[in-house]
Amino acid sequence: MVSRSPSGVAALLLLLWGTSSIAGGAPEQPPSEDAPEAPLPAYELPEVRVEVTGERPSPEQIRAREPTGAISVVEVEDRAGRAPDTAALLTTIPGVHLQQLGGFGQAQSLSLRGASSSGVLVMLDGIPLNGAGGLTDLSRLPTAWLSRIEVLRGGGGAAYGSGALGGAVNLVTRGLSDTPSAEVELGAGSFGAFHGLANFAGPVLGGEALLLLHGSTSRGDFPYLHDDTPGHEDPLVERRRMNNDAHLAGGLLRFRRSLGHDLEVSALAELGFDERGVAGPALNVTPNRRDAHRRLTAAARLDHAPAEGPTLSARAWVRSDDAMITGFGASSGAQSYQTGAVELSAAHALHPAHRVMLELGFGGERYHADFSPSAPNRLRAHLSLKDTWIPLDGLLVVPALRLEQVGEQTLLAPKVGAELRLSRHWFLRANVGQSHRAPSFLELYVVQPGLAPNPALLPERAVSGDLGVAWETRVIEASVTAYYGLYENLITYEFF
Repeated sequence: MVSRSPSGVAALLLLLWGTSSIAGGAPEQPPSEDAPEAPLPAYELPEVRVEVTGERPSPEQIRAREPTGAISVVEVEDRAGRAPDTAALLTTIPGVHLQQLGGFGQAQSLSLRGASSSGVLVMLDGIPLNGAGGLTDLSRLPTAWLSRIEVLRGGGGAAYGSGALGGAVNLVTRGLSDTPSAEVELGAGSFGAFHGLANFAGPVLGGEALLLLHGSTSRGDFPYLHDDTPGHEDPLVERRRMNNDAHLAGGLLRFRRSLGHDLEVSALAELGFDERGVAGPALNVTPNRRDAHRRLTAAARLDHAPAEGPTLSARAWVRSDDAMITGFGASSGAQSYQTGAVELSAAHALHPAHRVMLELGFGGERYHADFSPSAPNRLRAHLSLKDTWIPLDGLLVVPALRLEQVGEQTLLAPKVGAELRLSRHWFLRANVGQSHRAPSFLELYVVQPGLAPNPALLPERAVSGDLGVAWETRVIEASVTAYYGLYENLITYEFF
């Protein structure tokens, strides 16, 4: 169903108060009473590749992708052992709301700034992970893979394309090293919980490689108190959670090698398996529903980053998701979803205070399910342009535009951001833009019990803006931001 009534969301958030690594010069010295006030530092555009593929990038390089955006970074390796999964780390970021359907290994999705879960684009090293239904299940992404998590709050359609209505999350895999190393980690807990991790890194074939192996399991059979007769003052009855087990395993392989002449090649392959029970709510337990899933992601990239002149990049990636669902009646059976793309990008400094970035991409996706009479597929293409410009000392302006074709839908995502330096530590930032989400295959074509597809669905559209003030030093950043979002053509589900 398409809801034509636009809805608005306005909120005021305290976005961040904590320690972070902020760019700066030498440690500040207390000024003397007679010393003249130091001039404000001039803006400089940091040198950065189209996408960093080597060591951990600096805060300047991360912010260079979205200089005026509300960005938070969680260093996963610095929090090793303190979070059971990726979703738990994301809940530490302002504006993030987690939606869980159970305990360990059960489905988890997130919302940014009030947008639905299908309106948040989740990526692994820049590769979109949203499936045929427009959602990403965070329970299938172990923290063992990750070095850090980058979260952009606010419409990201101009930078990342369809699906980034409320923002985008980039999960960055662990870095590479030319020093041989190995690591093994084992852990166990209550209710049959167990996890293991093996990590091998070092020089291989003239380059650097990383191999990660991961496995975890849990029975999930915890006890709980249940009221069999609501409305009566009877004692609660102890029950035990059934069909709530989960089992996950997978591997990640990364490789990078310098080819000389400012050329670098890198590759990534990720394989994941999981199988879990779908227990259902306490009042409607489903002891026979099971969900088994297999995922394969592969990517190869070539970068040319000379000391002077434009930086160029070419990337090809594919992703395959296969699932076997049992115990769901007519919706039981195998499902398969494949997607991939080839992307070319370039960045060039026209002037020390003026940099232009251009990206062109072509791809496609297809879906098949045993319970669906059709096997839909569609092509995708996009062209995006971003300009980082310093028209005046102390003022940064970042206009961006993305034109995207998703099947028969044409999506236009413009955005303008600005940052004004008020003093050495105070900044004023503002953004306004438009984002879209094309209807997913499930919403358009797939027949499921209680859900009728609608081929006439229109893309969801969001117009958003934010205005905030930030105070930054070398070790502390604090900001207050007000944002507003207007959503149109929201895709909703109604019982009838």
